[in-house]
Amino acid sequence: MFGISFFICCFCSIHVAEAKTVDSLPAYLPEASLPSPTAKTIAFLKKDYWNVYGISPYAENVRKEIKTYTAPFILNKIDNHPSFDYLFRTSYWLVLDSNYQRIIPELIKRITDTTYVGLTDANDVVIWERVKTGEMKRNGIAFYVDDDLYIVAGRADWLLRRISGLDNGRVKMNPAMADLKALQQKWLAWYKTLLIPPTVPSKKPQKP
Repeated sequence: MFGISFFICCFCSIHVAEAKTVDSLPAYLPEASLPSPTAKTIAFLKKDYWNVYGISPYAENVRKEIKTYTAPFILNKIDNHPSFDYLFRTSYWLVLDSNYQRIIPELIKRITDTTYVGLTDANDVVIWERVKTGEMKRNGIAFYVDDDLYIVAGRADWLLRRISGLDNGRVKMNPAMADLKALQQKWLAWYKTLLIPPTVPSKKPQKP
């Protein structure tokens, strides 16, 4: 009964109305206590953030800009803006100030959203299915992505894989809704492992 109640609690937190952000956050485990490989992945992204955005004056400016982003800003970019630059920056923004705590439920919600957004600023990115359709050009020196970043669901899955260190599946072109819902359940199961389990009240001994 406890497991069912916990599952329902987590599921409801993801489908809270139709709001784009969650006002009240559930209690997450401390980062050092998060399950493997998520804890190591977050630590790596924090370190890599300084490596990627700390080399040149331009990179330093981008690093400072990323720190100013808000949850509504990020979600709007995921849902509506085709630029890959924002998606790539988001993967680092997630680990700053534990921003992932607010965004993970929203990303899981978007796993079933097949809205087409498109993709720009992605000259060094290759998504084979989009190369076959002629929407992308094959690049010999490229950043290969298996998720379809042209749709919201693919963007959400790619970001969840980046932050979790897990591979629960990929969102391909024209995905079946049944497959997306199954993938969403896998991410939901992972999400539960990040939370502090609710305290179960101890039962008082019955008087004889």
